[in-house]
Amino acid sequence: MDGYEYLGFEIRPSMLSALQRYAFDGVPVGDFLRCVISNDFMGACGHADSENLRNLPAFSAWLYNEAPALSHGSGERYNAWLNMHEAKRLKVVAKVNGSGSL
Repeated sequence: MDGYEYLGFEIRPSMLSALQRYAFDGVPVGDFLRCVISNDFMGACGHADSENLRNLPAFSAWLYNEAPALSHGSGERYNAWLNMHEAKRLKVVAKVNGSGSL
């Protein structure tokens, strides 16, 4: 998988993959990405390695342009997004356990 580039700023492939898993599958992320997703600039700076720190604008651009709007912008939205996906996963598990198949 390739990374993401925005105006000369880049997201390395491993970080992009984590963002995509969060945005599209509701998979929790580490502290740096959680802060970025939650719009916590100071927290993101505090948890970033030097490469991610230099490339913060690319993370903002990706979230704005690629991620569902309800998945980012605050800690409350981050938690709600994870909870929504967890609820979907639990429904699938219950269906599988109840009927033996989907």
